[in-house]
Amino acid sequence: MGNNDSRIEPGDILYRDNKIVGLANHYGVYIGEEGVIDFSREGVRLSSFGDFAGQYEIHIGRYNRMRSKEEIVETALYYLKDHYLKDEEEWGEYNLVFNNCEHFASFCATGEKKSGQVKKAVIAGAVGVGVAAVVGLTVIGGMALMTRRPRDEIVETALYYLKDEEEWGDYNLAFNNCEHFACFCATGVKRSGQVEKTVILVFNNCEHFASFCATGEKKSGQVKKAVIAGAVGVGVA
Repeated sequence: MGNNDSRIEPGDILYRDNKIVGLANHYGVYIGEEGVIDFSREGVRLSSFGDFAGQYEIHIGRYNRMRSKEEIVETALYYLKDHYLKDEEEWGEYNLVFNNCEHFASFCATGEKKSGQVKKAVIAGAVGVGVAAVVGLTVIGGMALMTRRPRDEIVETALYYLKDEEEWGDYNLAFNNCEHFACFCATGVKRSGQVEKTVILVFNNCEHFASFCATGEKKSGQVKKAVIAGAVGVGVA
């Protein structure tokens, strides 16, 4: 979709495609000629459509059981006003994993805070670790490796992508990083032990287990503090 597509209406959830720079997509609520309300480390803000889109492709996001477009705009405006009228934002502090731009947009649209991008990252890590456990793969440096190719094949694969680097795709810290490339050259499987360990640590650690036993909810104050401090995650927007 172009940056001036006439199909965009007030109340649409927009996201800009950041894959080209290896970042997650950025979400916002289009409210009309005034622009787009989104959420970032700066808080809930209003940007012109041009500033929000930049040079990226803009898409319309869809969710199940969406509110009316009038309600979506009204919700976004409520938190925008709250940002400027109060010392402490009701929406809360930005958190890449637990309170990001997509959580804000989905809440405006449905009343539920969800992030498909975070969910995909969790599933990708969980599936990788689960497969390793089921088939009994050898773990080297925290990364489960399939059968290692002969060294000449590893070199040949690396040289192939050096000659045609575009075929490998854009860099993405979570889904297509240097370890994914090295592992693929060595085994034919794109894996990153570093990403998988981070996913497990963030979403399913000992404190999650203890808090679930005590309260029925999986929470980790340690992870929350670390994310807020910038120890976990990469910047978005």
